[in-house]
Amino acid sequence: MFGWSKRKATVGAMRDGHYLIGWGMASATYPVNHLPSSARVAIRQDGTAIAESSTHELGTGCYTVLTQIACETLGLPLERVTVEIGDTNLPKAFVSGGSSTTMSVGSSIQGAAKQALTKLIELARTNQASPLYQANADQIKSDGGRLFLANNKSKGETFQAILTRAGVKEVEGHFDMDFQDAQKTHSSHSFGANFAEVRVDRDLGEVRVTRFCRRLWRGPRDESKNRYLAVAWRDHYGHRHGPDGRDRARHELWSHHQPGCGGISHAGQR
Repeated sequence: MFGWSKRKATVGAMRDGHYLIGWGMASATYPVNHLPSSARVAIRQDGTAIAESSTHELGTGCYTVLTQIACETLGLPLERVTVEIGDTNLPKAFVSGGSSTTMSVGSSIQGAAKQALTKLIELARTNQASPLYQANADQIKSDGGRLFLANNKSKGETFQAILTRAGVKEVEGHFDMDFQDAQKTHSSHSFGANFAEVRVDRDLGEVRVTRFCRRLWRGPRDESKNRYLAVAWRDHYGHRHGPDGRDRARHELWSHHQPGCGGISHAGQR
């Protein structure tokens, strides 16, 4: 992508007219940060859900990625899930920082969503009027706002039908995420490399950085689970360029669409 293999190591060997050209490379690493956090998730009788935590949005996509996590866990479409953050009356969470929020708050939202879904499943499988009556809980799946049997998707019912029949306004889950760092035996990092091209005007001594390329490892490649790339890219751009970069990233294309550049940052979100 950058063309590092074509680099000429001899000093002054790379030139373009009256410009001297230099290429440089530096390694990159970033720790996998996480902080204790809590969340509440409720599935409501109208088939919608709400996820709550007291973290806050910096503009790097917290609302988006936390909504995606809740949707994926509950089996609900995006338009049926609301995420509420930024209020100290909500379940406790740390500040958004250090690329820790997706792992920390996202994990607590996932845990709370699983608890709420478990309660919903119990309502269905213990009610004689439900098509899921006496079904094994581990054989019941959720998708599109419905619970159904894993081996027979037509045998199931909507979240609304389950809660309405039971006369329950909502089922909720609460989850406190604690990573037990004192028990860790290994460190966790993402890794990468930064490449830069610099041009120096031989006559004026003017220095210009004409290309910069970053290639970072974001974890095992599994496209079925890698659903947050757009948010990861925006977060990466914001880290690299600051507030202006976060704004510009909403309008620009992926870096690998630009000549000589490529790569996406680690998947941790602010």
